[in-house]
Amino acid sequence: MLLQTGVEQRKFPRVAFRSPIKIRLPEGDMDMGELAQDISLGGIRVRSTDFVPLGSVLRVMVQFSAEEKTVEVRARVVWVRYFPQSEVYQLGLEFVGEMPLTGERIAVFVRSRQKGRDL
Repeated sequence: MLLQTGVEQRKFPRVAFRSPIKIRLPEGDMDMGELAQDISLGGIRVRSTDFVPLGSVLRVMVQFSAEEKTVEVRARVVWVRYFPQSEVYQLGLEFVGEMPLTGERIAVFVRSRQKGRDL
């Protein structure tokens, strides 16, 4: 995230990750199929056709490749943008809670993509 001064404000560099994912609201029993846009050690940006309120804590299921098992993490909605021309939302999700093994799998994926490809 750039400030008006042009200074990068993010703690973690993002890498492209355009892949289908599933998210589930805490009170929901259905998974919503969404599309990831990018990912970092701190969170994930998601394209959604559904509005999700700020502050919501979600279960996010991500699969980095067909050969790997699905990774499940908890994430909080920290920003929402609506694009009326396409009727979609972009959600900024921040990973929350303890996730030692899952965090390591995310870190391995991000490092493998960082070779000159940060967003």
